[in-house]
Amino acid sequence: MPTENTNPEAILEAIRKIDVLSELLEDKNKNNLKMIAEGKEAGGKQIGPYARLLSYLPGEAVMHEGEWGGNTFYFSLDDELSVLAADADEPRKVGTLPAGTCFGEMSILAGVPRNATILSSDNGKSATVLEMVRPALRLLRSLKKFAERIDTTYRSHGLANTIDQLQAVTGDTLTTVDLVAVGSLSQFMAYGKHHLLVKEGTPIDRLILMRSGWLRRVRGVPIYKEVTEGAGAASSSLIPKDFLGAGNCLGLEALNGQTTWQYSAELMARSEVLEIPLTELRADRSLCERVGKAFAAFSLADDDTALAARADKTSLAAAEKEIATGIVDAVNLLVMDMDLCVRCGNCSLACHKVHGQSRLLRRGIHIERPVK
Repeated sequence: MPTENTNPEAILEAIRKIDVLSELLEDKNKNNLKMIAEGKEAGGKQIGPYARLLSYLPGEAVMHEGEWGGNTFYFSLDDELSVLAADADEPRKVGTLPAGTCFGEMSILAGVPRNATILSSDNGKSATVLEMVRPALRLLRSLKKFAERIDTTYRSHGLANTIDQLQAVTGDTLTTVDLVAVGSLSQFMAYGKHHLLVKEGTPIDRLILMRSGWLRRVRGVPIYKEVTEGAGAASSSLIPKDFLGAGNCLGLEALNGQTTWQYSAELMARSEVLEIPLTELRADRSLCERVGKAFAAFSLADDDTALAARADKTSLAAAEKEIATGIVDAVNLLVMDMDLCVRCGNCSLACHKVHGQSRLLRRGIHIERPVK
């Protein structure tokens, strides 16, 4: 077990050593700094601190590959950390972490297991790390250096992960060399709800591969928030539309001669996409042909670009509700009758048993018990 140093001054001194956190020491960020290093009391309850200074003995693990650790991330404070990755029967050392490196943050950002094992080097020296919990991430993202670093890491991870998924889906259609070329051309992007991904009548300048999330397509009318949400959103006979999720690729029709978008597409939730500029892709004609063939094999987006095959309004309304509530993306579904709830906590325990941590979100009216 690591040894914890609870002295706020020691935590402040550790923060001073980390370059991407240097802005946290500026006067305008003093409240955030205090919350991270010392915490505060509010309503009779202690909130924070969000950071802990931990020392690990030589050879002791900070985190293990494959474990779910979505509530903590770390900063190295010296050069005594080794990085190990699974290789056949036993882990293999693949590198070291220099001082000031942020690690473990992808478990929070992407909701994925740890992708490496981090050990205190077995050289007779203890290693010290600064551990932070999830709420600190929101405060740290206001720092320019940290935000840029996190954005770069997230994009790099997302791009590599998407290329790996393409390799599994396309099989022999795209070679490893092809996938490396596609990766070098592409840009991994994350957009928020209501982002207008494509606009009807504008030139098709890129392929857009949906990695996660959902979009709605409409034709003949501009997309406005009041049109795409609310009572008339799923029932207007004036708006032929459909819904597309992960695995679909927009813009493939451009490879067959179509020059402009025949529809508008708006995101229904936060979504991640891979964007491939057509100008650069067309520079390699043979690669362009192989990419078009491979993507068309699994994407439905180019099957009906005129949105002529309209589903009935009842089906569209049901589909929109499933997407909006998130049920359509569920792997495990826990149904609870809140009229019978006695707050025993078994729902959270069941969620924890399946995922390794509780991911349960309660939506709706929250009524707190009276304080005795």
